Amino acid sequence: MDKMNFAYGVIIIVGVLAAGILGLIATSPDDIIQPRIIPIEQISVNSYIMPKTATVGDVLLIEVEFRDDDKNIVDHVNYDISVTQDGNTILSEPGSHRHPGKHPIHETTILDESPLEIQITLQGLGHGDDISEPKGIVTTMTVVPEPEVEPEVEPEPETLPMVTTISIPAGVGVPGYEETIECYLPYEVTVTAGATVTWSNDDSAVHTVTSGHPVSGIDELFDSGIFMSGDTFEFTFNDVGTFDYFCMVHPWMVGIVNVS
Repeated sequence: MDKMNFAYGVIIIVGVLAAGILGLIATSPDDIIQPRIIPIEQISVNSYIMPKTATVGDVLLIEVEFRDDDKNIVDHVNYDISVTQDGNTILSEPGSHRHPGKHPIHETTILDESPLEIQITLQGLGHGDDISEPKGIVTTMTVVPEPEVEPEVEPEPETLPMVTTISIPAGVGVPGYEETIECYLPYEVTVTAGATVTWSNDDSAVHTVTSGHPVSGIDELFDSGIFMSGDTFEFTFNDVGTFDYFCMVHPWMVGIVNVS
């Protein structure tokens, strides 16, 4: 009896397994769940070359910024940068990397006047072996250096002749006029060495302009001699000092010229 029960049990198990297999065979392929492939969207990366002012005879500093199509900053960008000028490589820095908040500044050698070409080649995003696309995108920029700035030379001020005019006023030949100390107007002047002093006879009488003093006499540095109303006399003082003068016709007329 036990042997019969065991045999029936085996038959039932085999039957269940067979039914399951037949059910799988009968299932439509469309009803079987397929693996789902999720596409990974590639980040767009655009290179923005930002050179400083390029000047002949100076180095050029270059910064590179990377942004996506929405103008958002992209960091952890690997790239190569090179600059050529007149067929010569003046900057080559492969394997450059832009970190967040840490932006490499690339420096060329001294520039000449020829146009230069800056080239950026993207080498992917990330670090080490974990590098993702995009790669191989090349961006170039041509820059023409500005002429070397020459120091501006200020023109020397034009040296104009220094002329000081002293008037011999009307009525000065009358005795007592000297009490005003304005026999020569102005009575005392100060000029620099090399200046010319002109005396103008604005009186109706004749006068002289003679170096010296009526008490100590003539010192023979300058002497106008007698000059008429409306005439002028001039003398250039090249030496530094204090020079007295007077009128030989009217000795109360005195004046002083200071030369510094």
